[in-house]
Amino acid sequence: MVFCSEPTPPSCILEDGTFADDLDREMCKGAVTDYLADAEDFQTCLNGAGAAVFAEAEAVVGQYHCKAGDESACP
Repeated sequence: MVFCSEPTPPSCILEDGTFADDLDREMCKGAVTDYLADAEDFQTCLNGAGAAVFAEAEAVVGQYHCKAGDESACP
């Protein structure tokens, strides 16, 4: 089974108010960029996990048909 870890938004986004200074803004910008990369990785992981689940489901259906006497579905 695949485990996909959902990223957490950067804390700088969750804080109230505006940035204290340019350095604060730039640090948050970097954190947001990292978050976006992590979110893309998470989406890729979910897509892969979904494909794995579908492949397993197809295998189960094939096993069912094999047990039901459809020799063409047997490995």
